[in-house]
Amino acid sequence: MKDIKEITNILGLKKNSSHMTDVMAMILSNARLAGEIEDGYFMAKQKFVVNHLRSIEEDKLNYSARILTRKRAGDVKYIHCRSQVYCNDHLQSELYTSLIKKKQAGTRSLNNVKHFSGSPMEKLTSFSPEQIMAFSKWSGDMNSIHLGEKPVVQGMLLLLALEDYLCIKGSKIHRGNIRYLHPIKACEDIFIYREQNKITGISKDKECFILEITGESSCLKKLN
Repeated sequence: MKDIKEITNILGLKKNSSHMTDVMAMILSNARLAGEIEDGYFMAKQKFVVNHLRSIEEDKLNYSARILTRKRAGDVKYIHCRSQVYCNDHLQSELYTSLIKKKQAGTRSLNNVKHFSGSPMEKLTSFSPEQIMAFSKWSGDMNSIHLGEKPVVQGMLLLLALEDYLCIKGSKIHRGNIRYLHPIKACEDIFIYREQNKITGISKDKECFILEITGESSCLKKLN
C-alpha cells in the first residue's frame, strides 16, 4: 500500500503532504468491506461525523466496518453500511454509506449554469485514469466501474478532493451529507459552486453531487 505522502502527490492534493486526514481515515476504514460487496455498485449517498477536531496519527488508529442491511426491490439492489475510526480507543469518526446497483438515472441537466446565483463556479479538479487506478489500489476499491480506459471517479475520492479544497480555504468539515447524482469519469473537469452550506459539483453540464455541510470549523493547519 502506498504511504500518505505518495498517494497525496499522485492525486495532486495540495493541503496535506504526509499527514493522515479524517476523510483518508474513513476511506481506510471503509476498505474493510471490499471483500463483502459484489462488483458493480455505485455510491448513492454518505453521512459522516468527525467527533474530535485534532491531528490524527496513523499508527494510533483502529478501524471497524460492517454491512448494516442488504435490500432488493425488483432489479435494484441496495447496501447500507457503517465504518468507524478509533483513535486511542476513542471514536474519532463515523461514516454511513448507501450503495445502489442499477443504471444511473434521474440526474438534472444544467442547460444554463447562469441559473446559479451568488458566487461563480470554481474548477475543483479532474482525475486521470492513472490517478483513479492509484486510488483504487490504495483504498482497496477494485470495483470494475473504476477500471478501464474511462473509469468512474470514486465517490470517496471526490469527498477527499472536497476536504482538500475546503482546508485550502481555511475550513475543516466535520459533519455533512453528500449525495452522488451522476457518475463522473476520468479526465472530465469537475466544477463546484458553493451557496452557504451547500456545495454542488458539476461536470459536463450535469449536477453530479451535492455536499451539505452541517458542521464546519477553522482548519487546524493553514496552507503555507
